[in-house]
Amino acid sequence: MTTHVNKVHHVTTITQIASDLGEDEDWLWDIANEMEIEDDVIWVYGVGEDGILAFTDFGIESLIELIKMHKNDPTLLKRRSWLDTEWNRFKDGSSDIEETLGGLWSCMSRPLRIGPCG
Repeated sequence: MTTHVNKVHHVTTITQIASDLGEDEDWLWDIANEMEIEDDVIWVYGVGEDGILAFTDFGIESLIELIKMHKNDPTLLKRRSWLDTEWNRFKDGSSDIEETLGGLWSCMSRPLRIGPCG
């Protein structure tokens, strides 16, 4: 008989974790973005869904530790935004201006990986 030590019998979605912890779900997505499968984070798919991030109990503990790290050092994750303007001239003499507003979260470089962006 083989006994499996690492059986997972339930997971909790990031939406539920955000609600339980009183944290912003989008912010948690950004924090969890760097987590690996070894951190007990998985994607759960359903019919007609794109998928949702979910965590085992150990994964939740790992996420909570990352939350503490990011709250202690907010420079680990910074919001970057930009405005790009493009002027298009067409062969028929007409032109238009296209403006694109963009944004992303970026991580500060760290010499050693100690978690997200680390």
